[in-house]
Amino acid sequence: MAAVSAGNADRGWLYALGRELIGDTAVPEPKVNPATAPPGFPPGIQIDTIDFSDWSGFVQVSDVLIARVTTADQVAALCNWAAASSYTVRAVGEAHNWSPLLMVPGTPARPKVLLVDTTQLTACGFAVVNGQPLATFGAGITIDAATAYLEQLDNGGASAAPGYGLAHIPAPGNLTLGGVLAIGGHGTLVPSDAGAAQLMGCLSNFVTGFDAVVTNPASPNPTTYTVTHFDRSDASAAAFLVHLGRAFITAVTVRVVPNYYLQLTAKFPTTDDCFAPPSNPPAPTSFAGMLDEYGRVEALWFPYTSTVFAQCNRVQAAEVQPQVPGPYNYPWMNDITPFRNALIRAALFDAPHLTPVFGETELAFQTSNLFGKVLNGTSRDLEIYLKDSTLRVTLFGWALQIARADVQQVANRFVNQVQGMLATARTNGVFPVNAAIEIRCTTLDNSIGLPDPA
Repeated sequence: MAAVSAGNADRGWLYALGRELIGDTAVPEPKVNPATAPPGFPPGIQIDTIDFSDWSGFVQVSDVLIARVTTADQVAALCNWAAASSYTVRAVGEAHNWSPLLMVPGTPARPKVLLVDTTQLTACGFAVVNGQPLATFGAGITIDAATAYLEQLDNGGASAAPGYGLAHIPAPGNLTLGGVLAIGGHGTLVPSDAGAAQLMGCLSNFVTGFDAVVTNPASPNPTTYTVTHFDRSDASAAAFLVHLGRAFITAVTVRVVPNYYLQLTAKFPTTDDCFAPPSNPPAPTSFAGMLDEYGRVEALWFPYTSTVFAQCNRVQAAEVQPQVPGPYNYPWMNDITPFRNALIRAALFDAPHLTPVFGETELAFQTSNLFGKVLNGTSRDLEIYLKDSTLRVTLFGWALQIARADVQQVANRFVNQVQGMLATARTNGVFPVNAAIEIRCTTLDNSIGLPDPA
């Protein structure tokens, strides 16, 4: 309980400081107003204006048009209108992205950008084709809803766990499937002593077919947008699999696997042990050693701390009791309202020298709630753990293509470099990082036997 008390006390100074800076008022919800349809706008489609903000609040643009579609054909109609009206079309789901894929910082109010809300494109379907279980989803369905749908299916006894699932899953449940595929989103999974599921790579690697809104230069109307189906084997398919927001996919078919049970073990090795120089065999508490043992490891290191929070998931052949009741089992990570988030942001901007204390506070919440804990559940129960009410940060990541044997060496060099840079910055009174640095591993795409579209 001491760690909890200390964590709450540390959060208290952040709250108090933020309150002094921005006042004890609620953060207003983004403005949404019904809009008058522009000339020639397709009939029967709801249109509003919003004050757009990306996930971290870094990009903010007022009075942006947003259309609420319910069918793929409506998307095609909007694209044809936009092309004739000199508008740019961008798909938006739950707006979890923090990079300037939709609009860049400094975009003026009322830009000639039409956002298209995909969140009502949520149809679900399932079939077994040539012995392979395939699920088809509207691109606006969330990972939470898609995995819940898969879990309630009958897998005919193919596994002990109910229904089907994805081989690995990003942590936030309220991501749209279309958004995850657009950026090459993934969970964590490599072959290990614990065994491996059938599918590897990012979630885009599971795609077997999709519907996209495109023009066809070979058609009688080469500039007209229509909904077109693509198979993974089509030569053009590769351009859509990780398109970074520059394509519009309305539905996708993905390979799924019989669902599986997981057991999550929370480990807290020291930073020096987790990111030690490589050894043969790898030390059990090293990142490579845990990866060999579990296959699914997410290492979270809060800068300026000496301990790593490692989530280690191992596949279980059968149900192990007690089971968690569902996903989102870290409530202490998911109770940060926009108001509290603004307080913390303001506090750290005004007093950056307190950043190391904030890192210790973040770590204290993990250790006080998870130290020595083992959680049991289905794939979606343990791999989905973040809600919209987690801390909102601006972040970025690197994807490194390396040999499995080099994982520990790369992790060691990376962390040593970051520690050196942070120490230098600290001597200059600068604290550039105040959220967790995460290291995850997946295998390469095209390792599942699908034709290479290249």
